[in-house]
Amino acid sequence: MRPCGLSKMATRWPPNVCSRVSETAGRILTQEMEDTLKMLQENREHLEAVSQALLDKNRLYRKDLEGLLSNTPLNQEENLRPTVQNSPGKR
Repeated sequence: MRPCGLSKMATRWPPNVCSRVSETAGRILTQEMEDTLKMLQENREHLEAVSQALLDKNRLYRKDLEGLLSNTPLNQEENLRPTVQNSPGKR
């Protein structure tokens, strides 16, 4: 048996487990990279608008982004994460 190199665990795994973990991780990473590239390509005009606004203003606030991205499909989805706000007494 040999260490998988997955973490600092002292456990040694059989070679077939190491290969399966590596193959699965590789497949997941490849799929996520493809999905990310597709999303970036599909939203290129929005990325360019945000980057140009950053070049012009050097800083963007929420209202700036809302104006730039108001007509994007992502902004119209109901499953967006809510903005986290600090409640009184919590840090």
